[in-house]
Amino acid sequence: MIHNAGSSDIWITTLFSFDTDKQKYRVWTFASNGSTGQPEMTWNATSKTMTSVSPPDMNGIRSTNTADFSTPRKERWKFRYTDRDGQQVGEMSGVNTLRKDDAAKPAVLPNVKSGIERSAEDKQLDRFLGTWKTEYRVPKAEWTPEEKSGSATMAFSIELGGKLVRERTKHADGTENTFLMLFDANKKQYRAWWFSSAAEFTGQPNNSTGQWDDVAKAFTWKLTDPNGFASTAQHRFGNDKFDWTVLVENPQKVAMFRMEGNSVRVNDKPKP
Repeated sequence: MIHNAGSSDIWITTLFSFDTDKQKYRVWTFASNGSTGQPEMTWNATSKTMTSVSPPDMNGIRSTNTADFSTPRKERWKFRYTDRDGQQVGEMSGVNTLRKDDAAKPAVLPNVKSGIERSAEDKQLDRFLGTWKTEYRVPKAEWTPEEKSGSATMAFSIELGGKLVRERTKHADGTENTFLMLFDANKKQYRAWWFSSAAEFTGQPNNSTGQWDDVAKAFTWKLTDPNGFASTAQHRFGNDKFDWTVLVENPQKVAMFRMEGNSVRVNDKPKP
């Protein structure tokens, strides 16, 4: 969370990964003010700095972000904003200090009221909240010539002061994935990002768009990648359960991957 005196707090969720295909570090940022970012990063081992340059926004403003780790247990960061002509129009910097003995522990934010107003669309995502046990099967398809089945534990929690719902799933075979969902008030649509340790099926993390059907009590998520592969996922809700399906088709409508599961809530739905 970023706290600025005299202005609203901004909650931020950030994910980092290394793209083995591009040989680049990548970062995904999600903020409670509605902004998202997906820049690539470059590591300089000599200066111990990580640098990224964002694409320009609708106003032509881009940011160059630098994280300096040359001082033990410190991160000195700077955001430099430039316009279409390359002229600096703003700057923000700060220092993060690693807490004692927290190097290998995930950060836990205090349970404080965010003061962020949640829309009706935000609250639709609350039906995911809680911990679920899921059983699933992977039918035969082009990428899966043999049918498989499995089980997993899925934990959904709320982040960004109520603007984002995040799933953390651990499968019985040890693989893991995380799924982040939010309502983009500017685009008037749901958006989702999925990351998985099973890279042989997922390739790059995807960015889907979604819709809620109040009659069917279902979320539907769709994505078409640059190669024309179309992915459709759906969550259909009942009382303390939801069924889900995933389908990936090539441009010729051939099923490349299919997955279907049934999830049952195993604890009480937490309050957002």
